[in-house]
Amino acid sequence: MNNLLPVLFVTVNLILSHISSASATTVDVYAEGGYTDTVFVVDIYADIAPDAQGGLVSAGVKLSYPVTKLQNPDARKNDRAWYFGPAGGTFAYCEPDVSTIGEIVFLTGTFDPNAPLQGVQGERIHLGRVSFDRIAATDLPVQHEFSLSDGMIAPFVDFATEDGSELDGLVNFSIAPVTARATLMLRGVLRVLHVLTAQIPDVPVRAAELDLDNDGVVGIGDVLMLLQEAAE
Repeated sequence: MNNLLPVLFVTVNLILSHISSASATTVDVYAEGGYTDTVFVVDIYADIAPDAQGGLVSAGVKLSYPVTKLQNPDARKNDRAWYFGPAGGTFAYCEPDVSTIGEIVFLTGTFDPNAPLQGVQGERIHLGRVSFDRIAATDLPVQHEFSLSDGMIAPFVDFATEDGSELDGLVNFSIAPVTARATLMLRGVLRVLHVLTAQIPDVPVRAAELDLDNDGVVGIGDVLMLLQEAAE
């Protein structure tokens, strides 16, 4: 019997580990880079699949970029999904930090006093966007020259869930292949059209990275602006 105890202990731990991982919130954070002759734009998204731990109430991400090819970063966070205060009277979290050359840190959080335990969840949640000027006479930046990581080091918590769990070190980061900006805009057109045709009538659709005319909802105006960007 004593010889069976170590085997039993390992087996129980494997089962508990499987149950824990199966019920945990998963987060995939990824960046998409689009280019023109003079400009390079990086959008950062998250796929947040909540389970027992719930959605995210904070997300902190650091983007590293090639300083020999890109300059003058203009970083903006998505304060539609990440904000503090009730709807209509909200204020955003801190602005993205661009003070360190070669790095940009997005720190986001959400708290609605009317729903204090409700976090952010869903696919393709927009975290932020960075627009760069391309340095003249340099090659196009490529996928491996960028990286994503946790925004801040411990004891700061970047990724926290509704139940207070910390996901730092468990988030999956990735960089998509670099694509022409026009191609990304046309993909955006298809996503908008899909949203518009699939939605329930009279229910507003809010997807910050697609709402280019900044009216709070996705509509035909966004399609026209995406097409205009694709043509430039």
